[in-house]
Amino acid sequence: MERNVKEKNKTHPTMMDVAKAAGVSKSAVSKALNNKPGASKQLKSQIFEICEKLGYQINFRIQDMVKERINGMTYNIAFVMVGINFSDPAYSQIIDGIATGVNKHNLRLLLERLNGSERVVYDLPPILRDHRVDGFLISGCLNKNMISIIRKLKLPCVVIGSYPEKLLGDLPCIQPDYDAGMNAIIKELKATNHKHPAFVSENITNDHQKQLLRYFKLSLKKYDIPYNRQRIHLGEEANSGALGLMQSQFKQKNLSFDSVVCLDYATSQEISHLAYGHSQKFGVKPITIATTNDVFARHARSVPTIYCDMRMSDIACKSVSLLSDMINSKNISESKLLFPITVSKLQPGLP
Repeated sequence: MERNVKEKNKTHPTMMDVAKAAGVSKSAVSKALNNKPGASKQLKSQIFEICEKLGYQINFRIQDMVKERINGMTYNIAFVMVGINFSDPAYSQIIDGIATGVNKHNLRLLLERLNGSERVVYDLPPILRDHRVDGFLISGCLNKNMISIIRKLKLPCVVIGSYPEKLLGDLPCIQPDYDAGMNAIIKELKATNHKHPAFVSENITNDHQKQLLRYFKLSLKKYDIPYNRQRIHLGEEANSGALGLMQSQFKQKNLSFDSVVCLDYATSQEISHLAYGHSQKFGVKPITIATTNDVFARHARSVPTIYCDMRMSDIACKSVSLLSDMINSKNISESKLLFPITVSKLQPGLP
């Protein structure tokens, strides 16, 4: 009983105690603990050491109540995936970038997954439906109805990824600059004497893939490379791969193309295997692949390759900054922001 009374009466160190021990102002301690500008790394380190020594802990409940009373904000944001699992490797860099942005802006992140069949606002999870977040980021399989629901929510929202303008309208969206990226790819192919590039997409019914094909055609025209319909290989189903599209091509010794542009890692990986097998079988030089970076091993391919870094982590981090500006009622100059794609020089294949 005596022990419980002592623990109850025990006083906890305050922010002012930390400030006195560090020889700084209370506001300096607050800036350090809340990751705000104005506190150097050295000062932060000193303050953190004193906090640990004194056993100081922020009472986040009181902080949240004070903040919400001042400006009505929860400091929560959500990342919403539509029709795609969070475990999908293609989105790993996006999640990493969002985590960096959330840390930078001292926000809390919630994850929500929608199946894409939601019809009205009341089909949404409570954190969105009941405005338990200040805003949200969204990506995945967006459709017309989902965009309509997003608008009805009347919450700040930023879309991450490449979608048709007719679908998004004026919704803020951040995506890689695929137009400039495709120009850089075709420029590098021409500079390395590849004048007969093919284009491969396993799912041309996808709006993004249609857009990539359009950029491919425009880039060929810009660099005076003839367009040949016979070098365009298109599938109509996601995850169908390249075997059905390209296997018959690589059974022949003489190919109609000397390179392949395929901005899908998994599909281009299959093409590289076909190309390597073709070069070994017929004793010819393997064709070149232009594709995205491997988000896993980042290892060299068995055939010459031009790598394209979409910088999705940077894009996702920037999307958090943009959402934070919108939440804080700052005007944004453009609804569509393009990030440059980094295109490498031609890399030799594995020996």
